[in-house]
Amino acid sequence: MSYHNSSSSSSYNAPTTSQRQAAPPGYHYMPDGSLMLDSEMPNTAQKAVAPPGYHYMPDGSLMLDSQMAIRDSDKLISKFDFDLSDIPPNGGRRSFIVNGENGSEFILEIRDEAGLYYNFVTSAFQAEKANLQQVVGVGSTYRDYVTFPSLAGGNANNHYDILLYATPGTKHETYNEVRFLDNSIDINSSTGSNSLMLNKIVYQYAAITLTIGTLSPTGTVSSATTNAVITANRGRSLNKTDFSVICNAGGSAAYRVLKQPVGDDVLSFLEPTIGATPIVLPGENIYPAVTGTDTVDGAVSSGVKVVMDNNVATKNGGW
Repeated sequence: MSYHNSSSSSSYNAPTTSQRQAAPPGYHYMPDGSLMLDSEMPNTAQKAVAPPGYHYMPDGSLMLDSQMAIRDSDKLISKFDFDLSDIPPNGGRRSFIVNGENGSEFILEIRDEAGLYYNFVTSAFQAEKANLQQVVGVGSTYRDYVTFPSLAGGNANNHYDILLYATPGTKHETYNEVRFLDNSIDINSSTGSNSLMLNKIVYQYAAITLTIGTLSPTGTVSSATTNAVITANRGRSLNKTDFSVICNAGGSAAYRVLKQPVGDDVLSFLEPTIGATPIVLPGENIYPAVTGTDTVDGAVSSGVKVVMDNNVATKNGGW
């Protein structure tokens, strides 16, 4: 098994049909076929302008744009099988399979939300660029796995971009696009690719806590309650779980069970703490700066009425 870990931060320009012609000087083609200025590339090494008719490969070498064209004779990667369900907060191992014709070559790159690269040798994420370069063998299948870490530093979530590149001389299966109800592209359900890049994404969320207790709708029933606390991973079905809620009556009260609870007796609600984590509306400034001062007309004898000598001071911000 051969691995490749490169410190080069140059881009891999997956081609489309429009890339059969050389990009204009100072530009390069993006995976979706659009043009982008070389100077707009994020990393220092990517700011070097490729000569007209050339572009940079992942290893930093130059290649003719015309050599990136997808040909009918190219080897075919027919399927990329990767478990894209949510990763548990404590991490886990995910196996993957690349199916293709014997001799088809690919580069697999995985980046996390912080822009770190997965190292297939150390099974850890790192700042230095890293990827996996492999060839599908005689059995038309390549198998391997990725070890995802647990959430660290109190992060509520993370996501991982999974990029499978077909190297020149290899192509993906014909692109089959799937869209959500809002007409946005569902990249995980879509298959194949009309360029040399196939993109998937997998998410990782912190565990959620379910607290079950008692509630007096009118607030007139007083009791000491021991809540039931259940922890579960987001996006996964919770199997039947036993729990108990203990409700002790006050010293001068007595309770009795009139009926067993049913689904209609259960409710959930949001009880925010004012000022703790305010929800800001788009474009709203909830803490505007004061740009003027006013004078109170005389002493303040009560909180009923305060008269200002001038107009109320204007404030910046707001909407």
